[in-house]
Amino acid sequence: MGDAATPESVTTMEYDDNGNLISVTDPEGNKTTYTYNVMGQVLTKTDHRGKVWTYNYDDIGNLKSVTDPLNNVTRYEYNKVGNKIKDTDPSGKVTQYEYDYNRNLKKITDAYGNITQFVYTDGKPTKRIDPEGKELKQEYDNDGNLWKTIDGNGNTITYEYQNTPGTSCQTCSGGAGSDAPTRMIYPTNFAKEIQYDKRGRKEIEKDISGTDQYLTKFGYDFSGNLILQTDKENHTTKYDYDELGRKIRVTDAINGVTEYTYDDRNNLIALKDTNGNLTHFEYDRNNRLKKEIRPMGQATAYDYDSAGSLIRKTDAKAQKTEYDYNDAGRITGIRYYGASDNAPQKTVNFRLLS
Repeated sequence: MGDAATPESVTTMEYDDNGNLISVTDPEGNKTTYTYNVMGQVLTKTDHRGKVWTYNYDDIGNLKSVTDPLNNVTRYEYNKVGNKIKDTDPSGKVTQYEYDYNRNLKKITDAYGNITQFVYTDGKPTKRIDPEGKELKQEYDNDGNLWKTIDGNGNTITYEYQNTPGTSCQTCSGGAGSDAPTRMIYPTNFAKEIQYDKRGRKEIEKDISGTDQYLTKFGYDFSGNLILQTDKENHTTKYDYDELGRKIRVTDAINGVTEYTYDDRNNLIALKDTNGNLTHFEYDRNNRLKKEIRPMGQATAYDYDSAGSLIRKTDAKAQKTEYDYNDAGRITGIRYYGASDNAPQKTVNFRLLS
């Protein structure tokens, strides 16, 4: 059962004999249905309004086109090995993709002729060239770890690992995931060193700027939840969790406590800050935020259409913002109202290009 802040919620799902999901009925009774081809790929999606999305595939199962309820069609083309080589949006704008002999993406040309290029060495990306000709370079060590990045302005970041020969971080530990960098050296005379525990979790983080060093320490419970964080000033923040792993309490270095309360569907329904101020949150059956009530009673309300799109936001001063959508679920307009306005003070309309 739900609680006072969140109504009872039941979502019903149906499957065919092949295990394909054929319908979903949300807690408001809105039903979405799906049909499939013999390969188990979605052919149609029909929402509760009767709006239909249609999906077409080629003979080997690649998605060829998507048609939305407004009859806008997005098309896709592929090469013989299944790499996508072209997107065509509903307005006819084309994005093209090219690949090297190893099927690595080497070039993207957008609808306006802008070209982004990629270079690989031994299968690893080593260079990205943006449409303005700026290069981002990547270099790797003998173990295949990312060793250095150089941006288009020549700024370099160097990465060291537990097994890096001659590493200047003798105390760093890679933990269970030793492929994680243990030291990063930035172009601003700044470095960051990280020690990991045996489970690969960050245990100590050291920020080094010139001769100054600042340590942050982290502690975890048996479930892997962060329970302690001690900063460079030796101030410790504590975190408590319930049996479901949800954060329920944060205690700062001066014993200020922030508390979190949840409903039985994991929605945050109450937040009490360090001064005892309480904020409440209410949700509908689909777990969408319906109301936020601030400590002084100021409330913001949210309304949704049957498709789940936000259509109205009303703030504590009764000022409204309303949103319009087309049948494909894309936003087409926003209207802003004052507290006592029957007509909007401002209207913004969107012209969709695809």
